[in-house]
Amino acid sequence: MDMQLKSLSGVLISCVAFAATGAQAGLVVNDVNDGGVLASAIAGSGITVSNVSYLGAEGAAGGFSNGVASGLELESGIILATGQVSSAMGGNNENGVSTDNGTMGYMPLSELAGHQTYDAVVLSFDFEFDGGAGGDLFFDVIFASEEYLEFVGTGFNDVFAFFLDGVDIALLPDGSPISIDTVNNETNSSMFVDNTAGAYDIEYDGFTTNIGLSALGLSAGAHTMTVAIADSGDHLFDSAIFIGLDSFGGAPDPVNMSLPGTLSLILASMLALVWRRRRS
Repeated sequence: MDMQLKSLSGVLISCVAFAATGAQAGLVVNDVNDGGVLASAIAGSGITVSNVSYLGAEGAAGGFSNGVASGLELESGIILATGQVSSAMGGNNENGVSTDNGTMGYMPLSELAGHQTYDAVVLSFDFEFDGGAGGDLFFDVIFASEEYLEFVGTGFNDVFAFFLDGVDIALLPDGSPISIDTVNNETNSSMFVDNTAGAYDIEYDGFTTNIGLSALGLSAGAHTMTVAIADSGDHLFDSAIFIGLDSFGGAPDPVNMSLPGTLSLILASMLALVWRRRRS
């Protein structure tokens, strides 16, 4: 990752830390369709990112803030969605938000799901541990979907993955993939937040708690991470993944949950500002 983006990420964090406190309810999301900005936002301690690529519709990726006040166990970071990320904002006012972005699926996700996929969003980058040695990798993720709860067990599962050197590591402790079938009000219910009654200020009908993923004992040298999400079987019912700010690093991130909700409003606006500057 170039030094300008890393510096901008540092400035963003500093601004959040020193901004005035206050209270504001509701998730805040801004579109960011620049892969370099997205990867820089999640790259944390001990990690250098390079060779970033992004595939997705306009408006299918962005930065989010004020997550905790909205019921999420992550305060800020990036969001990738099978529809429009702006649809995540506001209370749960619709039974099934669906945006057909008109984009193609992603073959590795289709193979994982066993169905044709659509509206794929794919963020890929190389990374190395600072100092040239190997190490352990940690990051924080939340999965959210409009498919909860009515499509649990029906075979309709929007699919996402974190392919580390081609192998999906977005798995539960028992090795099963994270989906509406494996995390819901009956299965792994301690990891599930039910929003079908609109208790939280976010559109999705349900979402997981913060799931800390890791890969231990990685070798020295460059590795590739591909983060991907797609609709499975049809274009209907949006799903999203939230990844914590600076959480993709060589140590578990203790910071994201502690950022005051109002302070992190700066995250979304600064991500959008960086994206606009890079486009100009």
